[in-house]
Amino acid sequence: MLTLIFAVAVAGILAALFLLGLLSDQIGRRPVLIGGVVLTDLGSAAFMLAQSVAWRFVARLFQGQAAAWSRACLAARRRRDGAARSREGPCREPQRS
Repeated sequence: MLTLIFAVAVAGILAALFLLGLLSDQIGRRPVLIGGVVLTDLGSAAFMLAQSVAWRFVARLFQGQAAAWSRACLAARRRRDGAARSREGPCREPQRS
């Protein structure tokens, strides 16, 4: 059962990546990252406080969604700036010299 609980995060990631797509292009990277941090906190708190297996599934789904939100931000950055410039960090602006 424990393996299934942790596998739910992968399902959350796949569903969110499919649905989020270009969200960070439309509303910006910062709101997407903030949403990802909020979902991470909610998922972690729910997992810690879960009294049943069903709530652990829900918590892991939230954590998977949060990982996908951050990944969507990184993908948008790479798409916009190219892979070479994205090495500076997923959401930092490039340093000007």
